[in-house]
Order: sequence, then C-alpha cells, then structure tokens
Amino acid sequence: MVVCTIEESGEHIVAGAGELHLEICLKDLQDDFMGGAEIIKSDPVVSFRETVLERSSRTVMSKSPNKHNRLYMKRDHWKRVLLSPLMKDVLVQGMILRFARRS
Repeated sequence: MVVCTIEESGEHIVAGAGELHLEICLKDLQDDFMGGAEIIKSDPVVSFRETVLERSSRTVMSKSPNKHNRLYMKRDHWKRVLLSPLMKDVLVQGMILRFARRS
C-alpha cells in the first residue's frame, strides 16, 4: 500500500512499507508514468507510532516542567473496534518529493 499526499507547499509526500518499497514505487513512477523525468527526493523519513494493547497494573505520575501540575495516568483496555481504525492509518516510512521541470 502506498499513500500519497500533496502539501500546501507543493511537496508530494509518498509513504510506503519501507525504503526498498518506496524506491521501487518511485522508479516505476519515473520510468512508466513520467517518461524518465527527474524526481528530486529527500532522504527517507521514518515515522514511528506506538500503542499499548494491555491494561496496566499501576498508575504513573508526570509533572509539568514548572512542577506545579501533576498528571496521573493508568492505561485501561480499549475495545478492538476502536483500536483497529487507528492502527491501519500508521505510516511506516515517508519521503518528500519535488518534481523537477524539464527545460
């Protein structure tokens, strides 16, 4: 699966299932659909997303930087129905593209 988005700046962001997957997709795009036109691309950017699936057994506390506020948290169980839509939107790796114009 490949996800493509266009930012307001005009950058095209392509996200896929790893660096090799993105390289193959970009080569196909360049050779098959762009007639060999140059694609200017950035180094890959990896986005990590984590979640907790199990109920926690303890309460944890975090203080604000000024030490005036405290936040207590305990992880409770989410229903699988709620968790599934969140998990399928995870982007594994993205690459920013700039398309060069031919002179």
